[in-house]
Amino acid sequence: MLYFLMRFPPVKRLRFNEALEGQFIEFYNKESLVQLRTAAVVGMVLYLVFGLNDLIVHPEYKGPLLLIRYALVSPFLISVILYLFFGRSYLLRHIFFVMGIILTGIGISLSIFITNDPRQFYYSGLTLLTLFAYTVSGLRLKFASIASLFIIGIFVLLGVFFRNLPPSAIFNDLFGLFSVNIMGIFACYLMERAKRKEFLYKREIELDKMALEEANAQLRYLSYHDTLTGIYNRRAFDEHLRKEWQRAIRFGYPLSLIMMDIDDFKKFNDSKGHIAGDRILKEIATVIKTMVNRPGDIGARYGGEEFVVLLVGTAKEGAVYLAEEILKMIGELSISHPESDRGMVTVSVGCTTVIPEPEEGVESFIKKADEALYRAKTEGKNRVCYLD
Repeated sequence: MLYFLMRFPPVKRLRFNEALEGQFIEFYNKESLVQLRTAAVVGMVLYLVFGLNDLIVHPEYKGPLLLIRYALVSPFLISVILYLFFGRSYLLRHIFFVMGIILTGIGISLSIFITNDPRQFYYSGLTLLTLFAYTVSGLRLKFASIASLFIIGIFVLLGVFFRNLPPSAIFNDLFGLFSVNIMGIFACYLMERAKRKEFLYKREIELDKMALEEANAQLRYLSYHDTLTGIYNRRAFDEHLRKEWQRAIRFGYPLSLIMMDIDDFKKFNDSKGHIAGDRILKEIATVIKTMVNRPGDIGARYGGEEFVVLLVGTAKEGAVYLAEEILKMIGELSISHPESDRGMVTVSVGCTTVIPEPEEGVESFIKKADEALYRAKTEGKNRVCYLD
């Protein structure tokens, strides 16, 4: 789509759809701010320096010429520069810049008709100002055109009121200004079109980057989460356990491990089907997510119908209490299980607690929880067994 926009009408007519146009204007305003400031400062310095031209070329008119340049135009140009550096509105920056160009055009046009100079010293300044608006300023085509066409209108009005130059000279000057405007419009169009292409290119890169980041985030999520239940998977649990094990060795606090298994889950699948079995796994995972929410703790699907919970900084009493609460919540689900002795879905839970030592490994920790789970199974299921 972006490739299409770069090659066809939206770029050619310098207009995107409403949403994209707003984004482009924001992009252009930020990109052109340095150019606007630089152009304004350089233009102001040149305009002030050209006061020497008033003194050297037309000393007989130096009074009104210097009054126009330094008392009428220059103070406003200074205010424009100050707003470009300290103002907050991008739109007002462009409006003030345009007003500065227009006021400069008024000053140059007044100088033309005051001096009635056949050598066209000031007229060349008017053409330079027009080219400045279109090419150097950094204004978009719309603003540059407004400023330059205003200059032509002012030139005509002042020519009508002053009538110092012969009509043929005014016509010749207007023809020249129109020609400069045509060239300026073409140049400004090409520059803005290039900016729009740059905007589309950067936007496409940003969209690709966002899509890649989203894909990477999704991959990271999938690599650490069980796709069926949405809770952490065994890989995430193993990595988290290794980190917390080392941290517990360093600071000497206990870790507790709860391991649970759905009772007679194979019989449930055989009688009600795997889809119903998947729903059971999801509901039990929801219980675990509800109960395990402290920072550092983690609940995960360990494999098949088996789940684990790691509790950081939790001693025996806390682990047994949480295991019994999980057992209770699962019982309250009252999920029918015709093949079970109790007629509903239950779980067996084993748990253990240890303060890790450097010479110990996580394998013995997991093995002890697994032994506790096995004892819960052999003692009648639907219960919590604890092993030290």
